[in-house]
Amino acid sequence: MLHAPAMLLIGSTERHLGKTGLVCALIRALSPPHPVTAVKVSSPHQGPGARPLDGPFRITEETRPGRRKDTQRMLKAGAHQALWLEVVPADLEAGAAALLERIGTDTLTICESNSLRTVLEPGLFLVLRGKAAEPVKASAQRVLDLADSLVAAGDGRFDLDLEGIAVVEGRWKLDASGG
Repeated sequence: MLHAPAMLLIGSTERHLGKTGLVCALIRALSPPHPVTAVKVSSPHQGPGARPLDGPFRITEETRPGRRKDTQRMLKAGAHQALWLEVVPADLEAGAAALLERIGTDTLTICESNSLRTVLEPGLFLVLRGKAAEPVKASAQRVLDLADSLVAAGDGRFDLDLEGIAVVEGRWKLDASGG
């Protein structure tokens, strides 16, 4: 198991719950006093226009803030750096190790992923859960019991007080009364 004590990992029980919105809100709340590296993790895209991987994973750095891609939104929110790890599921641990080698285990990081939790122990792991009775994604089902906190999410809102998340000595902390 890899260790990333300075990483806040955010997963979700279903698609479109607002992981990127929460990541951006946290970046805006904590940056610039705390430079944050933002990471999106996904399986390789398929279909027309998709760039095939040259190996089991690819790490791409976003250079243009904007509103179209999640990594662009992260930069626009104030991330010091935004990276996208595309990784074949069978090679998740190798992709995660390469990511940590690139950014370092002590770099203050916010990362979107459920599956990364199967190979990596972050400093803090939050899972967004839908308010509806939607089925839980398989990737979330495997890691749900590892969450430090479940956060109700829907319609772009969260039951998480952003002031309840802090950076203390380079590590993410969740105040139980605020989160």
